[in-house]
Amino acid sequence: MSQEEAGQTYRSAVCAVNNIGYEMDDASDDMDMGRVRDLAGDSAVASADAAETLRDASWPDVIDPDDIEAVASYYEDQAESMTAISEAQTMADMMVIRPSASDFQPAVKRIREALDLPSTLSDDCRNLK
Repeated sequence: MSQEEAGQTYRSAVCAVNNIGYEMDDASDDMDMGRVRDLAGDSAVASADAAETLRDASWPDVIDPDDIEAVASYYEDQAESMTAISEAQTMADMMVIRPSASDFQPAVKRIREALDLPSTLSDDCRNLK
């Protein structure tokens, strides 16, 4: 896979999760717990898909496989958290501990730098909708 293709693959996997997260934030701000639950279910699927995509891709040599595994593991853990939120019956049940983003941020930074991606994908992700 070329470096450009790798960037597209990475962006696609990550943005699928991020875009649902933006919608979840809005639903949470609106206190629309039914919508939060629905979106959490979508996020669980997108997170599991992202983990699988990251693990299955043939990354160029500029990418450290340990960095990919760190990010994929984060998304795998997030899929579990989102599944729990999607099944929550009360607000208190929704207060599931989510995986810490700080645990995988150094790997994300190295991947983005190696693939010449912006330091944050927020704008890119929103443009992919």
